[in-house]
Amino acid sequence: MVIVLGGLMVFGQDDDQRLRKNSANMNSRERKIVNNGLDHVYINEDTALAHNTRLIVLEDSAAAYATDFTTGELNATGIDLDATSAASYYDMINSEWTPTAVMTSGGSNGIYSIINPVYDFQNAYGLRARVDMRDAADTVEFNQIHAIDALINLSEEIYSVDDNISVFGGSIHSEGITAGDIDSTGTLNMFFGMYPASLTENFTVETNAMKIITWSGTHVDYGFNFENSGTTTSGIYLNNHASNSPATMTNGIEMVSAAGKMTYGVNMTAAGITGAEILCQNAATIDNIQTDTLTLTETVVKVDGELNVTDAVKFTGIAGTGTGTSILNYNRTTGEVTYADQGGVPVHMFVYFGDSTVSLSYTTAWAHLTNTGDSIFIQDELDGFTMSNDTITSTYGGDFDFDANFSHDGDNGETVSVRFYNVTQGEGIPVAGSLKGGGAGDYSSTTIIGYSDITAGDKIVLQYKGDASGTSVFKNGVIRIKRIHE
Repeated sequence: MVIVLGGLMVFGQDDDQRLRKNSANMNSRERKIVNNGLDHVYINEDTALAHNTRLIVLEDSAAAYATDFTTGELNATGIDLDATSAASYYDMINSEWTPTAVMTSGGSNGIYSIINPVYDFQNAYGLRARVDMRDAADTVEFNQIHAIDALINLSEEIYSVDDNISVFGGSIHSEGITAGDIDSTGTLNMFFGMYPASLTENFTVETNAMKIITWSGTHVDYGFNFENSGTTTSGIYLNNHASNSPATMTNGIEMVSAAGKMTYGVNMTAAGITGAEILCQNAATIDNIQTDTLTLTETVVKVDGELNVTDAVKFTGIAGTGTGTSILNYNRTTGEVTYADQGGVPVHMFVYFGDSTVSLSYTTAWAHLTNTGDSIFIQDELDGFTMSNDTITSTYGGDFDFDANFSHDGDNGETVSVRFYNVTQGEGIPVAGSLKGGGAGDYSSTTIIGYSDITAGDKIVLQYKGDASGTSVFKNGVIRIKRIHE
């Protein structure tokens, strides 16, 4: 076994058995090695190495003594290395392995540490390193400090990799056994780190739990790659502690990029999500599960600012049914948006008088202006209205204009009046039009102009009456009704 150590290394059980350079306890051979400044010590396998065996290693060359010893096993209860140096990249322990032939299995462990936790204990570390900055008496300047540092030097040769090349590797095994339970309030982790409670300073330097840097000219596929083939609750779990104080966090995820250097902030095109791409804190969802459709699911969706839409907007489930090409109405009082029920064309109707010789008897009471078959009017245009038995039904509510014009006669000297009447609400629609008859065949025109607020489903008819009893012959006429607004 060859041990190459910079500085003095001592093996021993008790402090008083530890050896130092120029120690009076050295035997003659040890003193000879020291006095000649040798740094290679070959342990003779015939030498019984008990826990108190003394070993001294110094820097220099030991070529002259190489033939005096053979390899062997070193058993010691403790190893203590203590050295100071101003040399560049000073190696306290140097381990180098080179295979001498092709190997189909196995490999090398540069340092192999085994812990057997078979009794109760507090802490155990297979490999532990510490950078102790507490001895500094003044300002110290440096480039890097790593408690553990590892490096892979790549080659110009082609390497075929079956699994991975990694600077750091780790795994948790239960191969060949059924793992027992680990019952505690702690965690089982692949990697673990902490900022402890003692570290309360707010340093000027940027502080990170983990930082990975790529330099200009390098090529990296993924900054973080979690490949899941098992059952996982969350690929990334960001826990801003609910009960610890202060537990404040400005941004859960923050992205910074120069202009035009990042194509997408989040790309989920290959995710295959079944619920929703985003589940918000009060259960609102945003999903693009259906192709060409983005769905925002919430009772109220607010937009603070200007909403610009460069393509068609389609509304479903909004009050009103609409016909044709729909437009919207905005209620400035409630802020509600509803369909403009006219469906892109003003709600209107036009019908005309189709029987040129309808003779109607009148009294002083208002009566429905219709013929025996209740079919005096011919329907020409009905948008938002229906007509049956000379009765008009409005599909929509709102404020409406009414007008009609008729050519008819009346008994000589008697007044014949015509008006619109809301049967549903039981009231006439002002105002009525009238003419004073000149006798049979003496035709004149009567014009009716009205305005009323009606409700969807209201039934409207035309009524007529006289100031006495008589007969009036209606030759022709028209009715027009249109909605001004809701």
